[in-house]
This record gives sequence, structure tokens and C-alpha cells, in this order.
Amino acid sequence: MNDWLIGTIEFVNQKIIEFSTSITDLGAHIDDGHILETQGLNDFVYTKLTFEEYAIFKVIKIRNSLYDKNNEQNSIPQYNKIIITAVPIGVLDSKKFTPGFIHYPMVGQNVYGMSPTEVQKLFNNYKNTISIGKLNNYEEVEPKINLDSIFTNHWAILGNTGSGKSTTLRKILTKIHEQKAKLKKNVRFYVLDLHGDYSQLGFGENVDIKDMHIPLENLTSEDWEAALLPSDRTQKPLLDRILKIAQVDSDYYKYIYACLALKAISDSSQDSFVMLRRNVQKLIELISDPKLNDSFKKWHVEYSDECNRDKLIERLNTYLSQYEDTNISVSVDQIIETQKCNTFTIDDMDRSFEIAVIEEEISGNRNIRQNIQTMYSRFKNLKIKYKNDLLSNNGEEISINSLKEKDNFIILNLCNLDDDALRLVSNYLVRSLFNLHTQIELGNKEKKFSYIFLDEAHRYIKESPSLETTIFDRVAREGRKFNLYLCILSQIPSELSRVVLSQCGVYFIHRIQNANDLEFIAHNVPSASQDILDRLKSLPAGVTIVSGSAIDFPIEISVDAKELSKISASESPFK
Repeated sequence: MNDWLIGTIEFVNQKIIEFSTSITDLGAHIDDGHILETQGLNDFVYTKLTFEEYAIFKVIKIRNSLYDKNNEQNSIPQYNKIIITAVPIGVLDSKKFTPGFIHYPMVGQNVYGMSPTEVQKLFNNYKNTISIGKLNNYEEVEPKINLDSIFTNHWAILGNTGSGKSTTLRKILTKIHEQKAKLKKNVRFYVLDLHGDYSQLGFGENVDIKDMHIPLENLTSEDWEAALLPSDRTQKPLLDRILKIAQVDSDYYKYIYACLALKAISDSSQDSFVMLRRNVQKLIELISDPKLNDSFKKWHVEYSDECNRDKLIERLNTYLSQYEDTNISVSVDQIIETQKCNTFTIDDMDRSFEIAVIEEEISGNRNIRQNIQTMYSRFKNLKIKYKNDLLSNNGEEISINSLKEKDNFIILNLCNLDDDALRLVSNYLVRSLFNLHTQIELGNKEKKFSYIFLDEAHRYIKESPSLETTIFDRVAREGRKFNLYLCILSQIPSELSRVVLSQCGVYFIHRIQNANDLEFIAHNVPSASQDILDRLKSLPAGVTIVSGSAIDFPIEISVDAKELSKISASESPFK
């Protein structure tokens, strides 16, 4: 070490040291032909523990000694005296840097400044690393990020719009791609690209989702819940029923209509003839049987005539008897469980909505249509917008099994999806990957490693209103056991799932100025100290604080973006 003496320790505790210095001590220093000078905040300093062991600290506060209010009134003011506060980082010896402290220096020990060459030693511990920029205060130092550590943790890249999140991810992906030859065979990086920010990287397989479709039979109730956001008490049970009805073989739909019509007419407790007539009329029209139509018209005109009611019931029983492999006592539930088809369409599901609602109204739930209006509106939006592509049978099937056979880097273009479709697709993809990885682990097959980069994550990885575990929460908690990792990008951290954010081990945090987001980070990012939170408000664009349990200590990096920053740069309207 260069032994560039800059001060003397005056205070020590578990959290900080304070040392005194002067303007003269902090002046430029020449070492081996290089000019060394202090920058102030974020500088690194050290004290000697032994001949070859050094305690490393980072400067977080600087003040003139006159600022302290506890100076004795009769003491002689020391106008040139400066007090510097620094936090402990770790210990550097002749072999490597080790984060954390066992022994602390004593009051009266000397404090020394560090040259760029010495600071670089703090990042030389690891075999597989990348560098994405320069260390602030040390333009000659490129911090090395340990890939082995961040690749065994979930990540979060956070920051306001325009702060450099997308550029940081592009830089990371580019650096990882440069080391592609070192990767194991079954490593995949999936990027959910919502604005076309990653399609111009110059590597990877670009997959346009608009040219593909999701087979509806592959979607689970969890996927539909993510898209339609049903309420717990009323809408979720009904949605499960709708999905079951949608999968019934089309040959048995009319059987269900007749069963429901028979139940409605036979139930003497119906308190609204208008609703009863409307539901029975819909069901009879769907059956399209002339004899049933005639019987219904007579019953409808003379509702109080028991003879007409009995004739309609008799006609419905006769109609049901034509199903040779069933009998009249077979219930709708039995048909749903036993007469399933392999595929169904979005129109089948729309029809199932109406059947499930009629079934509820027949059972006495008169407000069901009003209660599910919001959920049904989301479904109709999906049907109208995506009936001919995403939710059709057109184009290639979106399948994890086909995607994983492509390039190591797969850019999924989701630019044309609205929030409802985005929640559906992202949930389906992540759930499919999670199922694939768990099956591999349970079957003792060749291990796979998948990393999912989720752009604009606040749009679909939200806090669950019911506090139920989402697929993203589950992957955040369990994915590491199966080599499945998330990387979330967001400019509104306060709208993210707390579970997902708190499970991240690596954080690249850019400028954040919103008070709600700062408070959310303070409570949900384990490594967010008050010093980091204070700094976030004033970070320049392109500067990120890298922290987390997978990082030895927080560092502030100016990302070396070059051409990568132009991809998502905002354009001026002026000539």
C-alpha cells in the first residue's frame, strides 16, 4: 500500500469510524509518478491492522470541526480541522479482499488514502466476472461483478424513467454474451421486451409473440386469474366453473342446456318469473329443438297453467333421453368431469361464461351478472383484441419446450400486448418454466439454468390483493432450488410484489425521487441503507448503485453505455 497519510482516528464503534484531517493532508499526493487526490464522498480509505492486513472504509460524511455543537466554549477554534465519517467495508490482505470485520482499529491510529490500483484489488476475488462501467471517484477502476454470485440470485433493476435501467440491462446482457463460450450447455436467458429495447442487441433469437398463439387448454385457472383479476369470494369460484364448462365436449353442451332448463322450471322457489323466463328462453334457443320451442311458448303464454309446465318438463326429459351413454339422472357436474375435449376456443369460453351465470341465477344468485361485470369486461377485451392471433390456433404455438431449443438468449417481443394480455402471457411463460424445472429436478434429468428478465415488471408482478401466492412469488421463494431466476425491471417499485423484491440478492438501483418508491425500497430492499436512499435522489442518469447480499459491499458505477444508450434515448421535437 502507498501509505498516503490523510488523518487520525478520533472515534470508533461497530458502525462507523471518524477521523480528523486538514485541507493540507487532503491535498494532491504523488505516488510512483501518479497524482493522487481525494474526491470526498465515496472515497475509500484504510487503516493498518497488521503488517499485511488492512481495514477498508468508505467515506459517507465530511464536515468542518466547527460544525459540531459540542465544542467547548473556551477552546481555540481549529478552522482547518475536518472530521470525516466512514463505514467499514472489509479487510484486504496480500491474498484477497474479504467483506466484513472481526477486528477494528483503535483511536489514534493513522488513516491512509487509497490509490486506484489499490482500490482495484477490492474487486479481484473472483474467477467469472463482468465489468459494466467505472467506479465513481476512480475513473481508472472498473469494478468486477461476480457472475457466480449474481447468477445464483434473483435480481432487480430499479429507477425512474430515463435513469438508465434498460441501458444497464443491455450492457449486462452484452457482457454475458461475450462470455457465452464459458456457459454450460443448458443455460437460457429469456427477455420479456415490452418496448423493443432489446431486439437491437445484435445477438440472440428474436421471437415475436404476435405471430404465435397460446393453446387455451394449456392455460390454468392461475393464468386466467392473473389476466382477469377476479375477486376472491364471488368471481374466483365462478371462473373455475367457467373453465371446467369450456372444456366439455361440444356434443354435450345441449345436454347441459336441457339440464339447466329442467332444473329452472322444476324449481318452485324461483322468485322472479322475468329472470326465470329469460334464462329458460336462452337455454331453449341454444338447444334449437322445434318441439321444445313450441312447448316453451305455451308455457310462457300461460305460465300459471300446470299442464303446460308439466308438458315442457316432459319434453325436456324426452330430449335428454336421446343421449344413449347417459341417463336423465346424470348431473351437470358429472358431464363436466367426464365428457372433456382436448381443445377449446375463446368462443367456447365466452359461452361458458353465460352458462355459468345462468346456473348461478337458477340457484338464486340474482346479482351475479353485476358482480362479475369487471372480470367479464376484461375477458371481452381479450377476446376482441386477440381472438385471431394470441388466443387462436393461428401461427406457431408458444411453448417453452420449443423456445428452450433456440439460442441461449431469447428476446420475446411483447410490444403489442395490453396489460390484460401481458399478465396472461407472462404468468403462462413463467409458470411453464417453473413446471419444467421442477420436473427436471424431480426426474434427476440433466440440469437446466433459466434467467427471466421481466421488463416493466410493475405492470404484471404486483402485490396480490388477497395475499395469495402468485407464480412470481413462488419462483422468487423456490426458484433457486431449481435453477430458475428472475430479474425484474421497474420504474415504479412501490407497485411491485413485496415478496419478489425482498427475495432479490442483487440490486442495480438508479435514480429514484418519488417518496412512495423510496419508502417502499427502504422497507423491502434489505441492503437499502439510509446513505443509499439519500444518494438515490441525486444520482445522474446512467449511474447505478449495485448492492445486495450477493455483492460484497455497495458500489456506485457509471455504466459505460456508449452506443447501447441510444436505443432507448428520448428524441427531441426540435430541429
